[in-house]
Amino acid sequence: MRRTWIGAGIGCVLLFCSLVSAGFGHGLNTPFLISAAPLAYIPSLIFAAPVLWGVFALLTQTKPRWAFPIVIFVHYLAAISSVALNFNGDFRDPYRDLQQILAFARPYLFIFSVVYLAAQIWLWHSYVTTHKEFGR
Repeated sequence: MRRTWIGAGIGCVLLFCSLVSAGFGHGLNTPFLISAAPLAYIPSLIFAAPVLWGVFALLTQTKPRWAFPIVIFVHYLAAISSVALNFNGDFRDPYRDLQQILAFARPYLFIFSVVYLAAQIWLWHSYVTTHKEFGR
């Protein structure tokens, strides 16, 4: 249960950093979509990152060994597709001052990247060590 709360906390940090970098619609939307992928595509679940990351952490402890890899793989596919679909909107919009957006969002993008990568390492480490204890 402790891992679930840690996962939800990670989701809160990712949500905060992505909301700030999104700049209330005037910044970069890609981190926002990555943090809650694939649920970010459903408008009513757009702020679902804490719940989603709590579920990721919970699935590292579940008995069906296949559940976590399948769910995290769907997350990866949705995150990659969100980057591919939003790249032009975030980085090639001629009406945006990208330098100004990056100057504002750079620290939050850095924190987002570090937390996201550390969380991925933590999730996979939790998954592997939990299933070693189960004996396969």
